[in-house]
Amino acid sequence: MMPADGLVFFGPGPGIVLHRQAPLQTQLLFALPHTRIPEHSHPNVDSVEVHLGPCDLFFFIEGLPVIPKKFLYDERGGVSRWWGRGVVVKHGQLHHLEVGQGGGAFLSVQHWLNGKRPTSVDLDWEGEPMEKGHASSLVLEKTLTDIELSVADEQI
Repeated sequence: MMPADGLVFFGPGPGIVLHRQAPLQTQLLFALPHTRIPEHSHPNVDSVEVHLGPCDLFFFIEGLPVIPKKFLYDERGGVSRWWGRGVVVKHGQLHHLEVGQGGGAFLSVQHWLNGKRPTSVDLDWEGEPMEKGHASSLVLEKTLTDIELSVADEQI
């Protein structure tokens, strides 16, 4: 059953939580054509990003392409060579995504760290926000986290 906060809308498209059993979570994320997720990291999440194809998703880690664009497709069948394969992204590791004309989808299989409650990877974010709405969500998430920490301190 999807958690109440399981549907997310972020810069390049929507996402949905398919599974959550803290500290683990799996999100299905969609990226609209010709969008870009800027370079960022997740300080409290280790993840494996699993490419679902055929689609035009170009993942970069530490500025380098996981699979160079010219090698992404098998020219014999037009199928992504990365379909069903996962890319490990460690907490704090810089990465970004560029989306081509076909758009795309991927599974984000996550392990949340440091006692952080799983929500959505777009809220555990360090780096340039995707857009103004995302920036507002990050401010709200920080405020809620600060309140939770304050309440926990008072209970000690």
